[in-house]
Amino acid sequence: MMRAFAAVAAVFALAFSARAQTFTINVASGSLSSPSDLQTVKLTGPGAPVVLYQGGNAVLSPGSYSVDTYGGEGHYGSFDLDSLGNITASGAATSPAPGTVGFDLSRLASVSIPASALSTPTGYEVISIFQVTGGIYGADATLHLPDGAFTMQSYGGQGAIGTFQVSGGSAVSPTGALVLAAGGLGFDLTKLAPALIAVSTLSSPRGLSIASLADASTNIFGIDVTLSLPPTAPSAPSYRVQTADGKVFGSFTVSPALALTAPTGGTLVSPGAVSFSSCALHNLQISFAPGVGGFVESASSSFSGTAVLLLPDGNYALDLSTAERVTFTLGTGISITAGSGNVALSLLNCSSRGTTNLISTINAAALPKGISSQLTAKLDAALSALARGNGTAAVGQLQAFINATQAQSGKAIAPDVAAQLVAEATALIAAIQSGF
Repeated sequence: MMRAFAAVAAVFALAFSARAQTFTINVASGSLSSPSDLQTVKLTGPGAPVVLYQGGNAVLSPGSYSVDTYGGEGHYGSFDLDSLGNITASGAATSPAPGTVGFDLSRLASVSIPASALSTPTGYEVISIFQVTGGIYGADATLHLPDGAFTMQSYGGQGAIGTFQVSGGSAVSPTGALVLAAGGLGFDLTKLAPALIAVSTLSSPRGLSIASLADASTNIFGIDVTLSLPPTAPSAPSYRVQTADGKVFGSFTVSPALALTAPTGGTLVSPGAVSFSSCALHNLQISFAPGVGGFVESASSSFSGTAVLLLPDGNYALDLSTAERVTFTLGTGISITAGSGNVALSLLNCSSRGTTNLISTINAAALPKGISSQLTAKLDAALSALARGNGTAAVGQLQAFINATQAQSGKAIAPDVAAQLVAEATALIAAIQSGF
């Protein structure tokens, strides 16, 4: 028994000793830290590196630690943690209070990124400095950075905007599309591609109304936007157009010459504009039983009666007000995994719906009456041809619509409106020829 007691005592002593030799240290706390721009730091020392996002607590053993940017481009400083939990810091790292490590901002470069004409805040909305900060969302930003070499890029790293150095407390030597301006960094727009992303036809007021250009901008809520984009990197060859929860329905690339390439799931309107038609998505009709409603994951609101959603390929769940759950998959068709007698799912012909949407676009454009009537007559004829199952005739009417629109571009029809109409009609022709 004495031997067993001694063994238990030894284990207890070992556990107590191990606990006594670790300390909870708060990093980036107090007035010396700047959590809005010193968002990600890495501590390297005894044991595995510790990564802290916007500061926080770290359980550390005694030893020497280096405080760096997450990717190791910039070195903030270092500190020693002794066996009593005392901290001795150097460089831009400091210990403003027992058990804490902060940053002496006077030893870091204050780098501003102004929301000016150079930074195009409404056109290039989300950027990041590689593994240093979170996204910069179209607003003024002031970053406190240590000496090192940094890369500014689209948020997910698909396009590198340029590089710069921090030396002696200042940002220097910008490359690529980065320029020094007003004591900070801005963008040389001649080195970025002005990319018009036309997605208005993808929105569905009662369905999927949110798209996003992955890693380049914030969400696009069913409206056309123009972004200033760097060329796509070979390691990440495309910008993805997708739903807010990541279901991709199209993509495109930006060449070194700053031209947009023909997109998948869409149409190249011009070297600087891509359009994504509703025919890139499934037109899913949901018919509810009387008194029953529900909502699809990723849809913007709940609905009842009959609703049409525009959805890309993927797995979905439809939650009914009767506490039932219908799961289904969209791909080459529709596959219902688990169904309910309270709801019916069907796919609509995209071409007919797209032609109807195109008529709505013309009506909303408030064109001169004669021009509007001429164009809608061709679309009505295309609808009639589709109803008869004559795709060849429908394509002929849509091509006549395109010719008439182009003839009035810059005259009775504004060039941007004409480009949108032509892009939608071109996508419809492709859809009809593909059997949609």
